[in-house]
Amino acid sequence: MGDCAGVNAHGDATWNCLCDCGKKVVVAGCRLKSGNTKSCGCLWQEMMHNRKRRSNNVYASYNGKTKLLLEWCYDLKINYNSAYKRLKAGKPSSQVLGLPSIQKDKWWIKD
Repeated sequence: MGDCAGVNAHGDATWNCLCDCGKKVVVAGCRLKSGNTKSCGCLWQEMMHNRKRRSNNVYASYNGKTKLLLEWCYDLKINYNSAYKRLKAGKPSSQVLGLPSIQKDKWWIKD
């Protein structure tokens, strides 16, 4: 943590910080104190990159449309981990994605 950068619109003191990756960022003191800020955003980007890399071979087909499970989750605003667990438990795509049941919905993992 560096020197005080001023005050934000909410009246919180802000601080000039240096992330472990080397990027300089200004962070509200309340976010530092609560532990809600752990990086400049680089950790989140790395986590999303790793999640996408791991999930690049899981597909779901619903109503004639086939997409990566991660894309379905993003489009439908559902949690990927929950959907993946339902999928691995043998649920049909409609239940995995929380959509009305239809015939011919399926999922698979590409080798």
